[in-house]
Formats: sequence, structure tokens, C-alpha cells
Amino acid sequence: MSIYFLINCIIVFVCLLYSTITDIKKREVSNYITIGLLVYGTIANAIYFFLIKGYLSTIYFLMFDALVFLICYLLWKLGIFAGGDAKLFSGIAATIPILSQSIFFMGWSGFPFILSLFILSILAMFPIVSVKLLFVYFKRANIKEKVVSSLRKNFAGFVFNILYVVSLFFVFSFFTLPFWIFLIISIFLGFVSKRIRYPLSVVIFVVAVIINPSSTISVMLLSIVIALFIALMINLFVLSKSGIFNYKKRVADLMEGDLLAHNLIQDNKKLIPLKFDFWLHLKIAFKQSLKKGIKPIFELLEKRKHLYREIVINNTLAAGVSKKEISQIKKRYFEKEIELKETTPLVPSILLAYVVLIVFGDVVWLLVSLI
Repeated sequence: MSIYFLINCIIVFVCLLYSTITDIKKREVSNYITIGLLVYGTIANAIYFFLIKGYLSTIYFLMFDALVFLICYLLWKLGIFAGGDAKLFSGIAATIPILSQSIFFMGWSGFPFILSLFILSILAMFPIVSVKLLFVYFKRANIKEKVVSSLRKNFAGFVFNILYVVSLFFVFSFFTLPFWIFLIISIFLGFVSKRIRYPLSVVIFVVAVIINPSSTISVMLLSIVIALFIALMINLFVLSKSGIFNYKKRVADLMEGDLLAHNLIQDNKKLIPLKFDFWLHLKIAFKQSLKKGIKPIFELLEKRKHLYREIVINNTLAAGVSKKEISQIKKRYFEKEIELKETTPLVPSILLAYVVLIVFGDVVWLLVSLI
């Protein structure tokens, strides 16, 4: 690893570490960090490419730098990225355009470094969000009751499904039958009535225990524990989408980047939240269409079109509210508090992904090339 590349890696790491702390504490990423990183990376690499590889490589780098900046800007405008996250990605791309080697491994990557970082950052969100959801789960009694109730209601079917899949796998392994047949039968049994599937699961389990008792029981118990954890996380994710993790904040304390739980529409001269769950209404409309034809769906689409035409502030995506929108809310939203979405900062995920890539190399490219 060259000294120049190592210096850039350290600079990006320090910037990410500081930004992670501010993102967690204050939910903001400093412009001094992001813009400073962007300016430094652009100037330093333009000089480096010109001196080492010539003017043509410099032009290619500047074109790449501008393209990444434009893409990040568009993602911010679409509400997919918050402003600080978009500028941070642009700065990292300018400072480390290509990952040619890592601390422990050397190897070529077919991806631009920023693409691998983006993909791995999204993947790194899942364990971070999972930990956060588990923390909220143990902290809030009302959420705990809902999740436990849901798991209890589906527990029997859940265990029987694991029972027949694991048992069937051992039976097929013993008779060395093709895996695709196992998949087809497993899927087919999933659609069979419970009255048939449950007794059949027990029979297959008994056969599997006779064939390989220790492995069948140990794998089944492990599968149940893992599957219960996955089911818990799915329930928490579903609840998070339903708005149970939303919270209220004083309008006077609103900050740039805060994420509204609902779009705001105009009602005379004031702003009110648009509490309209389109997907829930669509589900109801589909059920009604079975009896009344397609008319309920068209009526719903027309209602949605009319309501969304009235939207004044549409900031329920990652970008959050701007200073201009906050000013408008303070003037025209007459409630003392406004409902916001509970969000998870992205910068810690970027830091985690960055460390993995710098230490172990481009694991994303490695996985893609293996596929």
C-alpha cells in the first residue's frame, strides 16, 4: 500500500469516525467535513493522476468525480439520501476513487470503490437496525406485547414448518435424492392444508430421527432458535413500518433533516398531516373488487390523486425537511407538536463498510465474481 493511498485512507477514516459520532449524537454531518473531503480529494487526486499517470487519467478522474457528485445530488433530490450522506459519499469517492489493495490482501476490483462502499453500507444497515429494533423492543412494553402476541399466535405453525423442512432434508440426504425434488416437495407442502401438513410433518420427523437421530434433533433445535430470531426481527420491521416507532417533537425544536411521519396538506390556510395509508386502502379495494368489479380500485386511485395534489410539504423520505419547509411549518402548522419517523443514521454503516473494505479488500466484487 503506497504512502499516498495510506494517507488518504487515514483521512477518510478520521472523517467517517467524527461524522459517525455527530450523526449519532446530533443527527447531522458537518459540512466542513464533507465539503473539505470533497475539495481535498478532487485537488489531491487531480495532481496525483497528472504527475503519475498523465493528463488523460486526470480527465477520466475528474469526469468520474463529477459523475458521482451528480448521482449523489440526484439521490438527495429524490429523497433517497440525506444531504450530509450524499456529500459524504461524494467526498469519499473523490478521495479514494479505486481500491487497488487493502491492508491484508492485494487484488484487483472491477467496481469503483464508492459502488462497493455503497452496496456494503446498505447491507451493514441490517445488523445495526436489528440491534436498534431489539433495544426498542426491550425498552417499550407496548411493542413487546404486540410482538409476543403475534409470535404466540403463529408459533405452532412456525415450529411445524421448520419440522417438516429439516426432517425432509435429512430424509432426502439419506436416500441421496436430487435437491431440486426436495425444494419442489417443500414448496408443495407449504400450500397443503394444515390438517394434512402437521401430521405429515410428524411422520417425516420420526423417519428422520430413525435415520439420523442426533443430527436431526440438534439441527432442528438450532433452526428453531435462528428462525425465531428472524421471525422476531420481521415482526419488528413490520411494526416499524406501521408507525409504532414514531415519536412527537415540538414544532419549535424542528431541525433540518427531521423526517416527517406524514406529508402535510393544505386545509384552508393551515397545514395538517395527511394520514392516508394507500397500501392498506388498496388491500381493502382489492377485496371489494372481487364482488363489485374493478370500480373500487379506480375510485381509490382517483382519491389518492386528489389528496396528493393537495400536498404542500412532501418530506417523508431520507432527505427530511429543509430550513425553508421548517419555516413554513412554524407559520402554518398550528399544533404544538408534530409526528416524526424514528430513523437510523447511515454514517455508522458507511464506517463499518469502509473498515471491512480497507482491511479485507473489495469483498463485494469478490462475491459478485464468484456468482
